[in-house]
Amino acid sequence: MSSASVALQPNSDDLATPAEKVIAAQLKAYNDRDLEQFVSHWAPDAKIYSWPDGLVAEGLDEIAQAHAERFAQPHLHAVLLSRLAIDDLVIDRELVTRTEHDQPKVVQVIAIYEIKGGLIQRAWFKQVAA
Repeated sequence: MSSASVALQPNSDDLATPAEKVIAAQLKAYNDRDLEQFVSHWAPDAKIYSWPDGLVAEGLDEIAQAHAERFAQPHLHAVLLSRLAIDDLVIDRELVTRTEHDQPKVVQVIAIYEIKGGLIQRAWFKQVAA
């Protein structure tokens, strides 16, 4: 009997867990710069951290304010490189293009999301220059 390798699409609806679907939808809203849709995927008391424990934003108002500023950047775009999920945790590896001094700047990001009740409860981000 021979062994076979199977390639899986990370965003396939047939394979995605409920938590992965939440993160896929919020990433689409991020790339569409749709603030209302983006915020709709976060819990009212959600928290965003810079890895490991630097609180960046707490609650929908702070999350919306931080992302409204980011969504104004002309070069903003995230590309999903890989996604891992187990239970209520989703880990994304992304290349994110931002704007710094009116020029595009690419950073590599690891994002860890905790999903509760179909909403992002907490997220941690670690980034380095790409």
